[in-house]
Amino acid sequence: MIKPIFFPFAHITQMEMDMISRFFEPFVYLPTLREKRGDPVIEEAVDQARLNRHFASSRELEEVERQAEGYREIARLNRDGKTGLREFLRMGPFLKSDTSVGGIRSEIEKGAKPSGGNGDPAGDVNRDLLLLYLSGIFDREKRAVESEFQSVRKAELRLFEAMRGEQGQKNFPAAGDFRLEDLGACMTGERVESWARYSARTLPDLEPGVLPVYVTTSPSVFAYMISSAESAINILDMEHFRVHEEECENQHQWKKEWEGFIRRLLESDDEAQSASPGPADDGCRRTATFRLSLLWGGDAVHMFRHAGESLPVCLIEK
Repeated sequence: MIKPIFFPFAHITQMEMDMISRFFEPFVYLPTLREKRGDPVIEEAVDQARLNRHFASSRELEEVERQAEGYREIARLNRDGKTGLREFLRMGPFLKSDTSVGGIRSEIEKGAKPSGGNGDPAGDVNRDLLLLYLSGIFDREKRAVESEFQSVRKAELRLFEAMRGEQGQKNFPAAGDFRLEDLGACMTGERVESWARYSARTLPDLEPGVLPVYVTTSPSVFAYMISSAESAINILDMEHFRVHEEECENQHQWKKEWEGFIRRLLESDDEAQSASPGPADDGCRRTATFRLSLLWGGDAVHMFRHAGESLPVCLIEK
């Protein structure tokens, strides 16, 4: 049995869930944002056991939520000031349990270093969780903006199609040609390292015989992992591989066969290639790119708690 684990993001979109579930279901997800209002897509996937979600402790999440909001408030208060958020962060963590936003405002207006309250200079700041939390907010807001832009783009294309008629349609790209930005290209190394340390204490122990497969939808993250390893072997590389539609009755059995195929590849089974379930051949038209590499050595690889002697890393994208 294999256990697909989505990394190194603390936020997942419906598109990313769709991409991963074309090959693996269920898979593991480690959010740092508590969906207070409840994302219906995520909640439905959890209820249907298509997504295994693991949170940090409530105390840790509450603390990091408060710290993150404090930093965001500093950025809002000092947007036009001389002292930037980066400089305040460089001074050292100062958001303690007894630090109020009002106190922060006072310190900013005076141009002084925040007092930070009592306690150790390092404070109780969980740097890994805080970075993942803030990057999760960034990812969610970035995807929301891109979604709005894509809606505007589709409306624009429909308008031009109506104005120019059938002949004019050839001069404009399809609405689906709009590509989303690779969020993993931003602070790639920091994300991977923070996620690896966070997952080491959040993910439960694997059952005997279970092989982890770390799955990402970011080409930048995949390239970073390979470049950080001392050695890497490309096990599987398939572009525009045809997979089953969500409603296809053959999908469930195909995924079981696919997971068995991946496990045999990771176990260096000489007959693994002959066990490939092959692309969907029943009229389904969905496709995806699937790349799987096995990594050895290197600082990034050693940080993963379940790595063992090697680390299987997979990229799934359109």
